[in-house]
Amino acid sequence: MANICIQVFALILMPLYPGVLGLPSREVTMPEVMPAGHGNLTLRFYALGRYMEFNLSLDDTFLGPALHIRHIGRTGGNEEGMDGLRGCFYSSQEPLAAFSLCRGVQGAFLYRQDNYIIQPMEKRMGREYLGQHLVFKATNGDARNVATKTGDILPHETGNQDRGMKSKSTGVPGQVTKTSRGRKQNITANESQEDNQGSHSPTKPSGWLEESKGTKHSQSWKDGTVTWSIFGKPVSGTAGGTDDFHPSRRRRFVSVDRFVEIMLVADNSMVRFYGEDLKLHLLTLMSVAARIYKHPSLRNSVSLVVVKVLVIEDEEAGPEVSDNGGLTLRNFCNWQQSFNPPNDRHSEHYDTAILLTRQDFCGHKSCDTLGVADIGTVCDPNKSCSVIEDDGLQAAYTLAHELAHVLSIPHDNSKNCEKVFGELGKNYLMAPLFIQLNKSVPWSPCSAKHLTEFFDSGHGDCLLDAPSMSLELPEEPPGSSSLYDLDSQCRQIFGKEFSYCPNSRYVCAQLWCKIEGEQVCHTKNGTLHWADGTSCAEGRVCGDGICLDEEDVAGPKVMVDGNWGNWGSWGECSRTCGGGVQFSYRECDDPEPQNGGKYCKGQRVMYESCNTQECQEQEQSFRDQQCETYNRYNNTDGEGRLLEWIPKYSGVSPRDRCKLVCQARGRSEFKVFQPKVVDGTLCGPESLSICVQGQCLKAGCDHVLGSSKKVDKCGVCGGDGSSCRKISGSLNKSKFGYTDIVTIPAGATNIDVKQRSHRGVIYDGNYLAIKRTADDTYLLNGDVVSSVEQDLHLKGTILKYSGSSTTLERIQSFQPLPEGLTIQLLRVVEEVVPPKVKYMFYVPKTLQYPKTKPKEKLSHHLLRPLLTSRWVFGDWSPCSKTCGSGWQRRNVECQNVEGGASDQCSPELRPEDIRHCADLPCPMWTAAAWTQCSQTCGEGVRTQRILCIDYTGKEADEEKCDPRKRLPEVPSPCLLVEC
Repeated sequence: MANICIQVFALILMPLYPGVLGLPSREVTMPEVMPAGHGNLTLRFYALGRYMEFNLSLDDTFLGPALHIRHIGRTGGNEEGMDGLRGCFYSSQEPLAAFSLCRGVQGAFLYRQDNYIIQPMEKRMGREYLGQHLVFKATNGDARNVATKTGDILPHETGNQDRGMKSKSTGVPGQVTKTSRGRKQNITANESQEDNQGSHSPTKPSGWLEESKGTKHSQSWKDGTVTWSIFGKPVSGTAGGTDDFHPSRRRRFVSVDRFVEIMLVADNSMVRFYGEDLKLHLLTLMSVAARIYKHPSLRNSVSLVVVKVLVIEDEEAGPEVSDNGGLTLRNFCNWQQSFNPPNDRHSEHYDTAILLTRQDFCGHKSCDTLGVADIGTVCDPNKSCSVIEDDGLQAAYTLAHELAHVLSIPHDNSKNCEKVFGELGKNYLMAPLFIQLNKSVPWSPCSAKHLTEFFDSGHGDCLLDAPSMSLELPEEPPGSSSLYDLDSQCRQIFGKEFSYCPNSRYVCAQLWCKIEGEQVCHTKNGTLHWADGTSCAEGRVCGDGICLDEEDVAGPKVMVDGNWGNWGSWGECSRTCGGGVQFSYRECDDPEPQNGGKYCKGQRVMYESCNTQECQEQEQSFRDQQCETYNRYNNTDGEGRLLEWIPKYSGVSPRDRCKLVCQARGRSEFKVFQPKVVDGTLCGPESLSICVQGQCLKAGCDHVLGSSKKVDKCGVCGGDGSSCRKISGSLNKSKFGYTDIVTIPAGATNIDVKQRSHRGVIYDGNYLAIKRTADDTYLLNGDVVSSVEQDLHLKGTILKYSGSSTTLERIQSFQPLPEGLTIQLLRVVEEVVPPKVKYMFYVPKTLQYPKTKPKEKLSHHLLRPLLTSRWVFGDWSPCSKTCGSGWQRRNVECQNVEGGASDQCSPELRPEDIRHCADLPCPMWTAAAWTQCSQTCGEGVRTQRILCIDYTGKEADEEKCDPRKRLPEVPSPCLLVEC
């Protein structure tokens, strides 16, 4: 089902105050790099009151031979080295230092037991840039790894960041305009499950989600020149951790390491906006998202790992990206499949693909969309995709939110969340209207619950393999990098024409931006913090919207691994009889993981059987009782009659048998009322296994989990089959009407009645029927002949009927029969077609059961409507509409055997004469990608293609769209280069 997240935020304008916040001064220097022979270099610059000199040796072995960039073009492909990364990294041992010398000098060095950072002042510079640089004292991540490995310091390394907002327009001075940020409200498959009828058609693409200017989901790619960057690094550990976990023998309720292997894709709009800083920006976003997923409030060990990066340098090479979020998602998902090796153990195989673009998206309902994704599809290589609209550092939170949807986590205001947890706070990552992330507890208990259930049900088993290669992510706060200085933050969020608007009253707490020359400052929603790590005063940086000491924000933090606490007491039994389940839990809180420490691994839930004694004789099964509770709700048919709900077994897939799927009695309509039945419910009518937290687990007939006790052919739990005797017989002749075959007494077990069609003809005029001996009412084929497979409910016992549209018509039941039944053969044709009926069942030896011969008689039931009158219906009329919900009608008449009108048909069995049709949304017009500029140089003109698309986002024939609503093709001036 589709997930749509919509969130609109106000753009706030403020007059520019004359007081300007002065940023702390940092030491400025001009470094020199000179050759020193044997491939070594000498780095020299003035800082800290003296000339600093470093004798450097090349040190890029950490990159590994597998790291490369692949360019794929229309005329072929080629591979090259690390796109400037190789040959960049140097180190020295005395003094201890590590630097990248590409695009300026960036790195860290040790001086008098303190770590210092050097980095270029300019944001954009060439590979040989040696202009003005900043030197300042470092904290934590700035130089934490100087003493260990040069490879841990990458160019422009950055780390954590706050989520920001996206501006749709900045308005004019003095005017307040609207903008979006966060994400749109989503309706996921899980959220709307209560309303999903089995007979209804979807109104949007299955599993599709949209997020409003905060998050979008989508897919798309094209052939052409693509930069394929693969950064590798060995990762230790196994999927099983300390629990020897193996996917083929999945343990229940166990916490294990999960690795989400990701391919990041940046389209041409990202290349144009970020230039050479693109890789750093992509890794920074992933670094922030990865830290969110490491937080213990998720209650699972989830690692985000980048195994592949693609940069689309040629717009024609990638997927078609347009303002249509759904179409872009479809395009991207189709396009990315060719880059994913099918073998999960391949070093470049990924579990999900993420496209980042600067394209402004429109979703299903509005243009306030930031992210689009398919929900719960992480292990489906064809649908595990998301598309993110980049708006600077804020896109990290959009990315994390959309990835959560791919992992089947709904919004916090979904029905399933609020039913269990009530109204949740608005500062969690999955809040539908995101205001500000609570970094101390980013995940709601509902998000943790849904992810845990998703993993426990086996849907995340593709995440169990640890990657053989991964890309090292930055660890420093992003604001410490020149890529995310205050001016850059404004440009990324509002547009290239914006820069920082100084205001001393909102240091760190609120980012204000302005257009050069204007007297009005802009911000969003009142919660747009400066990026963590942004300098706010001498020796102080921003952290979560507050100006703090550098040590508090980026100082060394000891990682603390989590450890399990004590087991809790056993909870209440889920049933009072018939075999319930009770649980004991333990939490990873002794201690709780801190600062990126490992989450606990191992068993987190214990369960055992309880109240295993048999229930007193009941006329309903436990699942029947659960379906019956919905009879009191406003579930009526088209004529206002209350529907009676009974369990549905036929046609339900094995993976869904622990969902509460109920069917309206006498109708084909069914609903999934609950994603899980009550613990202790049998998985099926002929099964001894029981449902535990939505999973079907082995149990015995003694209602004990793990028990191997079986029911013998006599219906005795643990019996040896000696307490009953077999009754069998056959029938091979009949007369017109009903003929008794056999009467089966109450208590009979393992009933099997078969009627094989004459000469393999499906419709030979012979049908099996069931009559209740107590009142002579019919349970099957009394008034109308059923051609479909169905379950016959009788006082908690199920008789399975194959339907008559098969060459072997069959009735089966494995449970003890609660009352006597007479099996009959119904012949509705005058021609003599000899039947082939065989039956078998078992009765207790203590039961005096006479073996009687079948009676061949004309049943009094021949006077009932089946043979004297019947409902006759014609074909459905054409739908009143081709889309957008229409109606179909057909003639329904009661006729006698001669074809004349009759009033003897049962009104309760009257077929429907009107129904809905064409429920899918109508195709609509949308603006696609711009055409190429009409001039290769100088000013030209371009236009947008206007397409007709269907509800899935695919292009449709133009005649299917309303010509009156066609969008105008408005030309736009363009300029590629000056002539």
